[in-house]
Amino acid sequence: MKERGIELEAAILSVGPGWETLVKEAWHLVTGTRGKLNYIKEKFGSLSLFFSLGKSPPEVLHRIWEIEKQSEKVCELCADPGEPYPIDIGPDMPLSLRWIKTTCPAHTCARIEGAGWWDLLEEYRPLTPSQEAMRDWQKRT
Repeated sequence: MKERGIELEAAILSVGPGWETLVKEAWHLVTGTRGKLNYIKEKFGSLSLFFSLGKSPPEVLHRIWEIEKQSEKVCELCADPGEPYPIDIGPDMPLSLRWIKTTCPAHTCARIEGAGWWDLLEEYRPLTPSQEAMRDWQKRT
């Protein structure tokens, strides 16, 4: 990780392409205040941003929180309106071990019909090496 935080391209690749606009806005907000975006991920169907801000007005912090909340209503794959939905990560997984992904109705239906998350993501862009490793691990379980 760089002194100034993660690069924009790495931040964008950390989550699905449907959240790219949200990630870019958050990254520019944080770096524009001489802060740094340290880490970004999807957790429980929403965008989680880990950052440090310099001397920033409270409005910046509030807008970043709004971006995280907004991600709960945007499909992580295509940016259409969506909502959090639990998905299986393996056969016969109990509800407590399911992932929650925010998806639009079309991608939710595709998941219910058995399409793999990584296969859906790959329709939008190539997988990163860590995403390929996760996909391969899930296929083995």
